Amino acid sequence: NSGSLLEGLTVEGTASTGSQVSVNFSQNAVGAKVRKCRFLGVGEVCINIHIHATGIKNASIEGNSFESGLYGVLTNYAATDVEFVRIVNNEFQNLWSDPVEINHPNDNPNTVGKYFLIQGNRISAPHGDNLMGGFGIGIAQAHYVAIVGNIIRGVRQQGIHIEDDSRYITISNNIIDTIGSSPDNGLNNGIHVLECDDLIISDNLVRAAADTGIKCEYDPTEQARNVKIVNNIVEDCGAAGIQYYGANKPEADALISGNSCFSNGEE
Repeated sequence: NSGSLLEGLTVEGTASTGSQVSVNFSQNAVGAKVRKCRFLGVGEVCINIHIHATGIKNASIEGNSFESGLYGVLTNYAATDVEFVRIVNNEFQNLWSDPVEINHPNDNPNTVGKYFLIQGNRISAPHGDNLMGGFGIGIAQAHYVAIVGNIIRGVRQQGIHIEDDSRYITISNNIIDTIGSSPDNGLNNGIHVLECDDLIISDNLVRAAADTGIKCEYDPTEQARNVKIVNNIVEDCGAAGIQYYGANKPEADALISGNSCFSNGEE
């Protein structure tokens, strides 16, 4: 509810089958905070924190420990006008799907989640093999997102995943390390971008991804446009250090400068 504070609690899941939500933000909640809590969601069924209703603004999720479950923090498609969400200084470990998932795909670019800060988190998600999960941070059609200063290590599919007409995304000063191959689909990348306008990827350390360090994909309906990939260090990845597709298309515009790539599979 508006102005609520949940602090210092241990929240333990009990369901072993089906779905379960430990903390659910209610409709029109403004200024709600969850901090310094410990979440023990059950294996591959629990959404630890769910934002899935309209009218939610100025939410803060800070200094919590997420020790199991399907999702750590999931903002979902029914939250069509959610804005100003802080996910800061949390620890996510042993998750089965996405520790942080901002999921707002729809046909109207004006009804999406906006203004997210994802900063200073420690993230791992080593379990499972579902193709739809296993991203340290996943963004689907959100606008104005800053992903800054996180440590993403030991994630099974992709470190950061961007798709579905996302816009104004900054990925900066993160450490992304040891990206696995479950499922082994040739897309086990440190940073993987399917579709995004106005994207900055800068000053990150990306290392030991099973496939490519930083990859911007292209197909006839999805691509990354107005992209800056600058001053990153990419090393010890199984395929290329950096791949950008779509550079010959008029609508694609990329600056790739000042990056250092070492000991990758395709130099």
